[in-house]
Amino acid sequence: MRIAVRGAVADSHVSAIATVILLVWSFEQALQAVFLVVEKTIFDILTFSDVGHVTERLSLIVVFTRIFTAISSYAAAWLLSYWVYREAPFRSLTRYRNRVQRRANA
Repeated sequence: MRIAVRGAVADSHVSAIATVILLVWSFEQALQAVFLVVEKTIFDILTFSDVGHVTERLSLIVVFTRIFTAISSYAAAWLLSYWVYREAPFRSLTRYRNRVQRRANA
C-alpha cells in the first residue's frame, strides 16, 4: 500500500503548523520594515539633521531585505499550502481548523 507524500503531510499537523509559522514570519518582517521607515522618519524630523548618505543607504538595504524576506516567506507559505491542500494559505487554515474541531479524538 503506497501513501502519497502530499496525503501523508495533509493528514498530519506539520503542514498547517509550517504554514502558520511562515505567515507569522512574513507578517513580522513586513511590520519591522514599516516600523524602521517610520522610526527613521520621526528621528529625522525631531533632530532636524541629515545623517548622511551612508546611513540612508544602509537603512534602505535593511528595509528592502526585510521586505524581500516577507515576500519570500509568504510565497513559501502559499506554495506549501497549495501543494498540500490545493488552496491559498488563509483558506486552507480556515478549513483545517474546522476539520480539527469536528474530530472526536482531538
